[in-house]
Amino acid sequence: MSAILAAAVDADVVPPLWRLVTKFGYFAGLAAVMGSTLVHWTAVRPALRDADPADRTVLTGRSTLVMAWSGVVLLAALYPQLAGKAARATDGMSFGDGLAPSAIWAYLTVPAKHGAWVSPGCLVLVTYVLFAASAVLPILLFRRSLRDRAGTIAAVTFPLLVVAQLVTAIPGTLDGQTADTWTMTVLSYAHPIAGCTWVGGIVALVALARARARLSEAAGLVWGRIWRRFSVAAEVCVGVVIVSGLWLGWKSVGSPAQLWETPYGRFLLLKIALVAVLIGCGAVNEFVLLPRIARLRAAGDTRSVFAIAVGHFPKIVTLEAVVGVAVLAVVPFLNGSAREQAGGTAEPPATGALFTAVFVLLATVVAAFFANLKLHERIDHPEVTR
Repeated sequence: MSAILAAAVDADVVPPLWRLVTKFGYFAGLAAVMGSTLVHWTAVRPALRDADPADRTVLTGRSTLVMAWSGVVLLAALYPQLAGKAARATDGMSFGDGLAPSAIWAYLTVPAKHGAWVSPGCLVLVTYVLFAASAVLPILLFRRSLRDRAGTIAAVTFPLLVVAQLVTAIPGTLDGQTADTWTMTVLSYAHPIAGCTWVGGIVALVALARARARLSEAAGLVWGRIWRRFSVAAEVCVGVVIVSGLWLGWKSVGSPAQLWETPYGRFLLLKIALVAVLIGCGAVNEFVLLPRIARLRAAGDTRSVFAIAVGHFPKIVTLEAVVGVAVLAVVPFLNGSAREQAGGTAEPPATGALFTAVFVLLATVVAAFFANLKLHERIDHPEVTR
């Protein structure tokens, strides 16, 4: 830890404070909106279809407020992040100068380079317009008259935000594009999208759990369904994070020694440790608490289902949320790569064997995902456990 803090004073290794703050705010905003909308769309709304009307009202109201506030967080983070982009794109420009609307507009309207069909600034402009729309849509849920449409708003906002992030992945020209560069592009975007969705979903569940004191005992089963549905989405996110993280790590780190000999490597180790804690907590939910809920429901013990789903689950998920926010706080420190900091060794080109390994790993993740679906079905279909 002391080595990490010592590295933080080196501006050539770690970005300045304004960059750390704006980047953290940006990822926090993305995570908040992506996580809250996905949780409502794929977990809360389906789980409440046959719930007690009073419980449905409480959980729907809480979930829509979480989405609305997440939109506020994202909207507040967009302008500083865009100003930072303008400042970094212009030599000698400070962050304070980049905050000027004229500086941002100058950055967005720089002509495309020779041979390119579109300028990077134009793609950024489209991206941030879509970001703004993705933030405003959930903010509309502060109006009670629109909360009946929360499911539709969530179903539109989540994919819109994913598309917004992918816009800047579009190359200005196809010259020099190879299977290696395309794979790198896809996985470098898939990694933060999956990670933000995962962490944001956990934080949204913690916020949702604050309504548990107003729920009836019958809500235990509803909570079990919500956790079960989110865990399915979380498994997908974890699989994408692991596969893309291995690829990006191989590209960024040239040897095991670089993990502790370079600032980038040390921050990466810290991030890996935090992600491992997240996965461990998720494993407890997946293989201990969810099966226990399934067995108790099969036995008709609704009181114990409530105690676990509304008592134990939120405690573990709160720990996950704290760790997840810590992961987002570490991400801005991952500046450059360990290869650069160790002497500027070039990234190695991908080989056929590596592509095969990635394919096998993805296939393994998909197989594990479908195998676990049977476990999750036990909560909705208790006769499976009998």
